[in-house]
Amino acid sequence: MAAEVLHSQDGLLQVEVVAAQQERDIRARQARVFTYNGTIPGWTWQVSPGD
Repeated sequence: MAAEVLHSQDGLLQVEVVAAQQERDIRARQARVFTYNGTIPGWTWQVSPGD
């Protein structure tokens, strides 16, 4: 699954990030990982100079 891409708008990138440890199945094995708003990987943030 590809990471969601968040873009700045009118010079502002507004996000709320919640990092939490969760048990996830990775390559058929249980792993305790950090998720970001429940996703792995976290988002890609695209900003422009001056944002």
